[in-house]
Amino acid sequence: MDNQNPDLLTKVNEMLSEFQKNSDKKWLRTQEAADYLGISKTQIHNLKRNGTLPFTKLGGSIYFKRQEIDDVLEGNMVGA
Repeated sequence: MDNQNPDLLTKVNEMLSEFQKNSDKKWLRTQEAADYLGISKTQIHNLKRNGTLPFTKLGGSIYFKRQEIDDVLEGNMVGA
C-alpha cells in the first residue's frame, strides 16, 4: 500500500468528512434532501408541491427536516 495516491486519499477523506457533517444536520436544503433520498431535485419539488413532503421556507430558501423525511418514508411503508 506504499504506492497510494495521496491526492486520492485526501479526496476520500474530504468526502467522508462532508458525509459525516451532513449526516448530523437536522435541516436539509433541497439538494441535500434529494441526495438523502437518492432522488432528483425535481422529484423533491414534486413531493413538496403535492403535500407529501413537509418543508419550511425561510427567505428564498427551502428546508426539509430530516426527521420529517424519515417519518414520511415510514408512514408510506407497504407490506410491513
